[in-house]
Amino acid sequence: MSGTRPRPKHWTAGTSGPVPYVHQPLPLAFVNGSVVGEAGPILQGLPSTARGSELEGGVLLSLASPDGPVSSTSFRLGKLPAPSRFLALGLTSVWWMTPAWGSCASWVPLETQFLLLELPEGAGCAVLLPLLSNHGTFRASLAGSGPGSEDPALHLHVDSGDAGVMTQTWTDVLYIAAGKEVYPLVDAAVATAGRLSGGARPRTSKAVPDFVDTFGWCTWDAFYYDVTPAGILDGVQALQVGGINPGFVIIDDGWQHTDVDVPYRGQGIQEHHPGLDPSELSVAEFLDAPEHRMDEPMRELQHRAEETSMQASTSGRGGLLSVHRVVRKIQGAASAVPGALFRGLKKAVDASSADSWFVRAVIWLVRGPLRPALLAFYAKATNHGQRLLTVKANSKFRGLGKPRSLALNEAGGKLGPVVDKIKDMGVRHVIAWHALCGFWGGLSDELGEQYEAELIMPDPPANLLALNPETAWIPPSVAGVRIPRDPTALHTDMHAYLAGCGVDGVKVDVQSTLGLLGGATLAGAYNDSLEASVARHFPGNQLINCMCHSTVNLYRCSQSNLARASDDFWPLIPASHTAHIANCAYNSAFMGALVVPDFDMFHSRHPAALMHATARVVSGGPVYVSDRPGAHDFDLLRRIVLRDGSTLRTLSPGRPTPDSLFADVCRDGKSLLKVQSWNATGAVVAAFNLQGAAYDRSRRAFHVHDASPPRLTAGVGVHDVPGLAARCSGLPVIAYCDADEELTVLRDSDAEEVRVSLTAGGSCLVTLAPVLAAGGVSLAPVGLVNMLNVGGAVLGWTWGAAAPAAAPSAEIRVRGSGTLLCWASREPARLSLPASASQNLTWQFDDQHGALRITIPDMPDIEQDICIAF
Repeated sequence: MSGTRPRPKHWTAGTSGPVPYVHQPLPLAFVNGSVVGEAGPILQGLPSTARGSELEGGVLLSLASPDGPVSSTSFRLGKLPAPSRFLALGLTSVWWMTPAWGSCASWVPLETQFLLLELPEGAGCAVLLPLLSNHGTFRASLAGSGPGSEDPALHLHVDSGDAGVMTQTWTDVLYIAAGKEVYPLVDAAVATAGRLSGGARPRTSKAVPDFVDTFGWCTWDAFYYDVTPAGILDGVQALQVGGINPGFVIIDDGWQHTDVDVPYRGQGIQEHHPGLDPSELSVAEFLDAPEHRMDEPMRELQHRAEETSMQASTSGRGGLLSVHRVVRKIQGAASAVPGALFRGLKKAVDASSADSWFVRAVIWLVRGPLRPALLAFYAKATNHGQRLLTVKANSKFRGLGKPRSLALNEAGGKLGPVVDKIKDMGVRHVIAWHALCGFWGGLSDELGEQYEAELIMPDPPANLLALNPETAWIPPSVAGVRIPRDPTALHTDMHAYLAGCGVDGVKVDVQSTLGLLGGATLAGAYNDSLEASVARHFPGNQLINCMCHSTVNLYRCSQSNLARASDDFWPLIPASHTAHIANCAYNSAFMGALVVPDFDMFHSRHPAALMHATARVVSGGPVYVSDRPGAHDFDLLRRIVLRDGSTLRTLSPGRPTPDSLFADVCRDGKSLLKVQSWNATGAVVAAFNLQGAAYDRSRRAFHVHDASPPRLTAGVGVHDVPGLAARCSGLPVIAYCDADEELTVLRDSDAEEVRVSLTAGGSCLVTLAPVLAAGGVSLAPVGLVNMLNVGGAVLGWTWGAAAPAAAPSAEIRVRGSGTLLCWASREPARLSLPASASQNLTWQFDDQHGALRITIPDMPDIEQDICIAF
C-alpha cells in the first residue's frame, strides 16, 4: 500500500482525493550575515562564523566554534522579524514534544525542533529546521533567550550526546525555507531536512501498514503489566459481543520475560496487589514528578494503597505512619525522612527554576546519597527499572487460561498459541510491544553477555536538565541501561521469535532514550537496525514508532511510516484530555510530512470519549481503544467501526487549519482548534473547544488554568482545507455539520462558511463535499451520517455516460451501510443497486434543502455501487 490509498474504482477526475501540493517557494539568500527573502529578513545578525548556501529555494547554514573542537555548544543565531507570530514544537521530556506559541524570539522554548514563522503582511510563512549535522552525528535544537531578556534573540544548541564525538565545524546545522502556502512549504522543507539529517523519506513515498485501516484494541489501560492470555481473549470477545470486530490487537507491555537487577530480585513489582505504604507514595510522587509522568501501574498502586490506608485507619489497624515503619520500608538513612518532606520537595522542585541552587542540590542528592534508595524504590514500584531476561514470553503465557501467577520474571511462556487463538476469533493483525533496546532498562546481566552489552550510565546534558530537572532521576539516569552497541542480533532474535509466533508487527517504545544514552550516532544505529529487522520479519512496514519525538529518531524514518503523535492519553488526568488533542494536531503539522500520525488509544466509555473519537477519525492514522473488557460505549464505536472491523480513515494527516496554526487554542480564551483532512471525494474539518488546560512548561505538568472556559464560535469553510478551493473551481460546496445535522449550500465557496459554536470540551465535524453538475442536474454525495467521518464512506462517484437527450445518472461507491446523505438540485426518478437486482432502495428527499437521504442496507459486500437516475 502506498503512502496514500489507491484510487477507488469510480474516480472522477478533479473531485477525488487530496490535492497534490504545489509548493511556491519564496526564495531566500544568505546576505551579509542574514537570511533574507522577498518579504524582508528572516534571521538577522548571525555569528561571524556562519556560512549559508542556497538549497532548493532555502538556505542551509553552517557554523564553526571559535573554541576549537567540542561535543556540545550553543550559538546566538540572531533576531527574527518582529512582530512575527510563531508556532514552536519542542521537546518537553526525553521522549515527547508539545507546541508553544509566541511573537518574539525570546519566547521560543528550549529544545525546539520545528519553528514556523508567519511572515508580515500575509506574505506567507518561513520554517526553521535544526538538523542532524555532520552525517547525523550532532543534533541541533533552537531556543529563545528567555522571556524578558534584554536581547530577544534566537539561539541554537548542538550536541553529539557523546563526549568522545567532537568537532569544530557543523556543515549542515539549520535549514531555513519560506513559501506562500504553509503545508506545501512544510512538506518540502521537512523532506529536505530529513534527507540531510538521517535519510528520512517523506510519508507519501513510503508504505503504510495495512492494519491502520482497521479498528484496534490495545491491552495497556485494560490490564497494564497484568496482561494475560485470558484477559486478551476476554477483551476481544467483549467487543465482538457488542458487534465490534477489532482488526488488530496490540499486546502491550507485560508479556516479556523480565526482572530487576540481582540485588533487588525477590522484592520487585512482580505482582501489583501488595501496594505501597504512604511513605513510599510520597517518594513516588517526588521521583515521578510531575504527576502526569507517573506510569499507570504506579498510579494503580497508589489507588490501591490509598484504599488500603483508608481501610486500615477505619479498622484501627493502621493509624499514623511511625518512624520505624518508614525506616523499615525505605532503605537507607535518607529514606527515613518523613513522607511530608518528600511531598514538600516535589512541590519545591516544581515551583523552582531549573537552574536554581535548590534544584541543583536535589539533582546532586538523587544522583548521590539518595541513589540507593531510589534504586530500591524503582525495583519495587515500577517496571521501568527492569531488564530483559530472554526474548521469549513470560510464564503468564504458558496456556490460554488464567495463570497461577502474574509474575514477569518466570520463564516458559508460549506466545504462539495465544496469537493463534486471537486470529481464530477473526482478528487479522496482532502487534507486540517492545522497547527499542529490548526493555526499559535494556538487557539483564545474563542476556547482556549473549549480545556483548554494556551498562551505560547517562549523564543528562544541561539542555535537558534545564528543560526538565526530573531527567536526572528517571530510571535510565539512576539505574542505567544495558545495551549492545550493535543491536542487529538483538532485533533479529526478538523479531524472529515474534514472527515465529504469528505476530504481524511491533510497537516499539522508549526510542528517544537512545539519544540520552549515546546521542545521535547511537540512536541512528538502533533505528536503522530496527527498520531493517522489521523489513525482514514483518512485511508491509508493520511498525508503530513510540516515544520517538527527538529528531535523532524522527529523521531516521527512512522506511517506517507510523509514529505516535503525542504523549499518552492519560484517562485519569482531566487536565490532559484537551491538551492531548492539541499536542497531536500541532505535532502532526511537522511529523505528518514524515509519517502517518498515531493519536494513541483512548477509552470509548469516558467523559472525553466523543472528543477523542472525533480527533482520531480525522487524524489520518489508526483508531484504537484500550477499554477494559465490558467497559465499552458501543453506540460510539458503531460510529467509527464498520461491521468488517475496518474504519473510514481519512487520506491525509489531521493537521491544524492555516488560521489555527498560530493561535494558542488552549490558553487564549477565544480560539477553537480546527483540524483538516481529506477524504476520497471531499474534505472534513473537525472543530474543538480546548480552552482551559494545557501542558505548562513552567510547571512541567498538565495544568488547568481556567475551570470555566467560555463557549466559542468559529467559521468553517473551503478556505480551511489547503487545495480544496482550487479543486472546487468556484462551484458550490455542501457543508454538513454533525453537531446540528444541518446541510448548508456554500454557493460562494471562496467566501461563505458555516458557523460552529462549542462549549468547553465540545467538538464537531464538518464534511465538505464539492458539487458537480451534468445535464442540468447538480449533485454532491456527502456520506453516511451514522458514521463520525461521514464523508469517508464515499469512495468515489461519477456521472454516467448518456445520450445527449437522456436524463443524467450518477454512480456512487459507498463503503458501509446506514443513511447516505446527498445534496441534489432535484429529486431522482429511481435508485438501484446494480449488483443486486432484487434489492430495492428507499429514499427521502427534502425539496426545500435539497437533502436526499438514501437507506443503504447491510449487504454481503461492505462496498456497494449506488445508481441514482434523474
